[in-house]
Amino acid sequence: SAFREAAGSPAKYMDLRGVALRAGIPATETVELLNFMSAKGLIKWRAIGGIGSITDLGISTIESGTALRHPPPPQPPLPPHEDDRRYGILFADTVEHSQIVSALPPPESERLLGALRSRVELEASRRGGVLMWSGDGGMALFPGPSSQARSVEAALGVVGILAGLNARENATGPEVRLRVAVHTGVFAMPQDPGNIHSPAINLAAHLEESAAPNTVAITEEVREALTPELAARFRECEPFEGNRVFSCGPPNVPTAFS
Repeated sequence: SAFREAAGSPAKYMDLRGVALRAGIPATETVELLNFMSAKGLIKWRAIGGIGSITDLGISTIESGTALRHPPPPQPPLPPHEDDRRYGILFADTVEHSQIVSALPPPESERLLGALRSRVELEASRRGGVLMWSGDGGMALFPGPSSQARSVEAALGVVGILAGLNARENATGPEVRLRVAVHTGVFAMPQDPGNIHSPAINLAAHLEESAAPNTVAITEEVREALTPELAARFRECEPFEGNRVFSCGPPNVPTAFS
């Protein structure tokens, strides 16, 4: 299931980042696993940018750049609908992203920030969310019942993995930190999720920009939907744009939220 057919090409490939996400491990460990399998004579593989091909299973090899020039058609991250439905809305942004990029050689910064994105995507997807990431941050939407609670659990999970990510993937660069915020709203889903226009999304984005690094900020509407145990992690802070806001930061963010 890791393989897709490149549009306009008979070549087969797999996205190593996607494999790592499904396996719940860093992309670097995926490469190590493929190297180990290759050393044992089980497979042969090579990588082009983050795209690898297995070449001895009756699958044709990739010519340089083929898959990059002809990616498969993107699938809609969420099914479109014209009726209004409730979503949990999570925004996350990398603090001082430009400093991280400037301090590390390009391959190292790409590896580190790629690992961050994979972990954020994993935390969102394991709780039913769909992440839309661009550059230094992104938005995840959580549809369906208990969307507020699941989005908060994902937000705490995102902040909770940072210590381990920095220890394991970031030996020399500036500390990777995130600002994270969660709100909730009711809106329709267009064919292109990038064209969603909702005051709730605007509020969530603004709230994330005002959050302290390595904390999760949530609105009162979200907090009221949480279990008492989960809500107790959050303390009220200064109002924001006329909304009561609650924040959870160290030591109330566990290093491995479950």
